[in-house]
Amino acid sequence: MKNFLTTKSNLGWLILLLMLATQLNSEATSYAKPQSRTIKSANGQYTLITNPKSQEHQVYASKNLNTPLWSFKLVMWHFPIYLSNDGQKVCHLAWRHVREDQLKRDCVTFRNAQGIIKSHPFSSICPNPPKTQAVGPGPIGDFWRTWYREATSDSETVTVRTTRDKTFTFSFKNGKIVSKEPR
Repeated sequence: MKNFLTTKSNLGWLILLLMLATQLNSEATSYAKPQSRTIKSANGQYTLITNPKSQEHQVYASKNLNTPLWSFKLVMWHFPIYLSNDGQKVCHLAWRHVREDQLKRDCVTFRNAQGIIKSHPFSSICPNPPKTQAVGPGPIGDFWRTWYREATSDSETVTVRTTRDKTFTFSFKNGKIVSKEPR
């Protein structure tokens, strides 16, 4: 019996299979690991420095980046994180793309030095977000959803426009919703 790789037709099939495997692998979505970020409050008086490796993130007075005022632990990914003008609170959003099985979690979270002060679940902000492929680029798979289009902060409020075309504005003071459009 001939060796499988020695016949021309089998060798051709093997090359074709390797090309297909390479092509399929090259179309997969991958994201770089998050990098450390420096986030300033809008008034410039406070600075948040993230450290994805240690998962410990520190808030400083911008004039003294040697001594942290407070810190918190959080697994970082590619999501927005904002710092209040008084340097006392941080708001972070869940990643724009969320797996369907994680929609029972919170998507907007406010915290201070003592811990979480207010959080909002997907069910109240963007229940049943559309599949990612229907909204734009993102992770591949029918189980991925995209829940927001845009997020901004002026360090007094955080505004999130969902993929269901509702815009929520949250207060940094207490993390509560101060407006929702359309109502």
